[in-house]
Amino acid sequence: MNADFDRSGRRQKTCACPPGQCECFKRDKKIKVDIISGFLGAGKTTLMNNLLSQEKGELDVLVREYGEAAIDDKLLKGVPEERLHVFFGVSMHDHPQLLLHDYLHRIAAEDTEGKMTHLLIETSGLDYPEDIVELFMVGYIPMSYELGSFTAVADAQFGNLTLDEYRVAVEQAAYADRIVVNKTDLASAAEVGKLCKRLREINGVARIIITDHGRVEADKLMGGSLYGQLKDLKKTEGSKAMDGITTLVISEQRPLDKEKVNAWIDALYQTHGDEILRGKGFLDFAGEDYRYEFQSVRRAFHSASGKKWRLGEERKSTLVFIGRDSLISLNLQQGLSACAV
Repeated sequence: MNADFDRSGRRQKTCACPPGQCECFKRDKKIKVDIISGFLGAGKTTLMNNLLSQEKGELDVLVREYGEAAIDDKLLKGVPEERLHVFFGVSMHDHPQLLLHDYLHRIAAEDTEGKMTHLLIETSGLDYPEDIVELFMVGYIPMSYELGSFTAVADAQFGNLTLDEYRVAVEQAAYADRIVVNKTDLASAAEVGKLCKRLREINGVARIIITDHGRVEADKLMGGSLYGQLKDLKKTEGSKAMDGITTLVISEQRPLDKEKVNAWIDALYQTHGDEILRGKGFLDFAGEDYRYEFQSVRRAFHSASGKKWRLGEERKSTLVFIGRDSLISLNLQQGLSACAV
């Protein structure tokens, strides 16, 4: 029997499938998920309200809370009660990530009419991004949800100090697909420039958006594809390491042998998975019409076929690895190229 939780933490039976083999709630079309993260006081809720004011379609919102009483959800505007999900995640007996896994599973299971199509998550300022992103690669969650983008919000005024003092802030930037440098009205141009340079050295591929009062166009943060984020990236030898983190982009123009790639990825993550904070990319396999997408967090990784390659489109494979600066010595480009047919 699977375990689910309501807000009070009571267990509820949902089905009798063996663990890890549930097909009851597999959806024809997965729920797209975009995540807004960032350290305390960076302006996540202000950004969320700005995004919600622009949203014309049906959008569900999940707020991650750790206190006994919800606060951030009271500050969100324009979200119908039935589309606002507040997850407290406090338990003496279960890991908070296990609780969140079961909570996401339950709200997808209860959506029997398929009304939920897009979920926007606001994390706690102290959430480690590894724990959040990894959820969408394990257990039942990949059956119902598809991870879109992970946005980290940084405070222009105190961002450098926060990065100096809190490792969680460094990792939020490292995991991000987009980084919003917010509250620039409270910082000098020199301070903003110094912060952006540091963030670029932590994460060499994230798009950095500079703003104040969370004013960002929604389509710059939500609804994009992994392929769209990465298709124009060029190979690198590894960016300069900052805060012990580097970014490496590898690419191969020739089609790849799927079995060789599987063996290479398995060996890489078994041996060096702890050094890779996040991996992502897309792959062109020989004899396949579909483009395959790949995402990883530490030793957990997930891949699936995406859209078909368009006629006349440049077919190639590109992978991004963000992690310890020791990645530069692993000859990852050589490993990928050895999988070409």
